[in-house]
Formats: sequence, C-alpha cells, structure tokens
Amino acid sequence: MAPEFVKGVWRYRGARAIDEGIAVYIQIPDRLDISEAQHKIYLIETICPKAEAINFWRKLIRYDFYLRTYNYVERNYIEAKCPKPFNL
Repeated sequence: MAPEFVKGVWRYRGARAIDEGIAVYIQIPDRLDISEAQHKIYLIETICPKAEAINFWRKLIRYDFYLRTYNYVERNYIEAKCPKPFNL
C-alpha cells in the first residue's frame, strides 16, 4: 500500500500486527470535516483494497485488515475494518 501514498498529503506510516489482524497506519494532515462513522465509510470505500485485488487478499487470508488514520498522535486513530471479498 505504501506506493499509493507517495504523492499527496496522506502518508503511509507502516503496518503492524495487532490482536485482531493487521493494521495499516496512515497519517492525515487534518481531521476530515465529517463524522467518525462517515470517516470509516470513506476509508472502506476509497482506500481498502478492492475485491479484485485477489493476490493481496490471499496473502492475508487468515487475518483481518484494518486502516487506522490519525493526525499527530498515533494512538488517537479512527479505525475501519476492510471487508474481505470472500468468507473464510
């Protein structure tokens, strides 16, 4: 996912194993002027890997995949769980 964030103001800050699966951290310059629920929907619809990215999803077959966006302090994130294209 890192190459997708080379340009623009959102910055990929790495991925970590968490209890629930894998979390990708993305730093954004300012909070979006939308509710937290809308923010999560926005992440799912625009940044989560699409169902057609089968090779990506096969690598994560046993794990859940989360996006976490934050402004300055990493622990103050908004998290969205990316839906898997298949059930396992």
